[in-house]
Amino acid sequence: MIELIGMLVLVAAIAAVVIAADRRRTLAVVRFERGKATVVRGKLPPRVLAEVRDVAERMRIPGGMVTLRRESGTVDVELRGVDDPRAAQQLRNVIGRFRLAELRG
Repeated sequence: MIELIGMLVLVAAIAAVVIAADRRRTLAVVRFERGKATVVRGKLPPRVLAEVRDVAERMRIPGGMVTLRRESGTVDVELRGVDDPRAAQQLRNVIGRFRLAELRG
């Protein structure tokens, strides 16, 4: 029984470290709802956010999220729930125009 508790504590500690590391790499999370874009975690410079919002409105993105993470000196763009491939590509293009230093704000 004690070994099981020790194992559970170890697994919880490892999970906490992994989650903390992921949060440190995350620059921003933007949620899309009915053509509107809202930053729900982190921050984006106003210029970048304005362009992301422009894509959301023009493409009428009904829902989804985009997560921007630092990855080996570049930015990884993860899209979830953005079903229109044109909208997804436009978001990647907008974000890809900015260097990591610019996205950090």
